[in-house]
This record gives sequence, C-alpha cells and structure tokens, in this order.
Amino acid sequence: MKPILLFALTCLLSVSVETQQSSPTPPRALHAQDVMAISIPAAVRQNVSATLEYRDTDTIKGVLFDLNEDGISDYIVQSSASLCGTGGCGYSIVDGASRNRLGDVFGDPLYVLATKVRGYFVIETYGHLNARSGKFVTYEFGGTAYTVRTTQLVEGASVDSLFAKLDRIPRWRPRP
Repeated sequence: MKPILLFALTCLLSVSVETQQSSPTPPRALHAQDVMAISIPAAVRQNVSATLEYRDTDTIKGVLFDLNEDGISDYIVQSSASLCGTGGCGYSIVDGASRNRLGDVFGDPLYVLATKVRGYFVIETYGHLNARSGKFVTYEFGGTAYTVRTTQLVEGASVDSLFAKLDRIPRWRPRP
C-alpha cells in the first residue's frame, strides 16, 4: 500500500471525539484560513519575525498545539500574507518551554498526526503545485528539529483519492 494511503487510513482509525481543550487531540487538520491572531512571547516573536516576514507592528497569526505533550503549548506560527500563495503558507514551529525554533514547514493544509517520533507528533503538509498536483511532505522530529522525512509528488486522480481520505480527518478551528 502506498505511504499516503497508509497514512490516511491510520489517521482515520485514530480519530477521537472533538474536545473543548485548547490543544486538540491529534490527528487534526489545520488549514491556512483557520489560524488566528495569537499573543506570543517576545523571544518567540524575535525567533520567527525575519523568516516569516513579520514587521514589529504586525499581528502574528498561528495556533498553539502541545506537540510533545509536556503540558506547555508550542507555537505553530504562520508566515505573513506576503509568503502565502496558492501553494500554501510557511510555518515556523517553536517549542513553548525553551522558545527554540523546532523547524519550518510549508503547505496548506497542515496535519498533526497521532504518531510520534522522538516524543513529538509527526507533521504532514500538502503544497499545491497546480490544480491537479502537489507535494505531500512528512516532517519528523529528529531530536533537535523537525526535518523532512519523505516527499511525494501526487498527481491527477491520486490528488482526489488523497483528499477523499484526508478530508475525514477532524479539522481544527481554534477558538479566540
């Protein structure tokens, strides 16, 4: 079975009931339009502002998600609108406890899986190349940062098949 289909089936089997907690139970799908203005510590802002093209007066958008279940929310910070396009958006992942950047990912949507590697949830993204193709990328925590584990080109009917499965993963719509 292809890795993409295996991922989708695994996620469907591990879907849990939506709860009212601030950091939802994985798996969860996060679409670019689901992010919201978030308040972040100065150290986190300083860590991501240049890469994500935020000016000092810009409102930072993103979500909080406890990626390693240490009880402290981590930051998934979306890039400024200038870096978002039809292919997706850039995101920086920042550890909530240490304020260290844990990596950068790109795409829309972004999926936080229930599977963990080295204590952190696996993240997958889909980046549109055109209406009928895209890249499906798996990021795993390598001990100090998230790195690309696999990249798959998905084209034609495979895109439809992939999203028929991925669209069943609960969408995460953070509440203000």
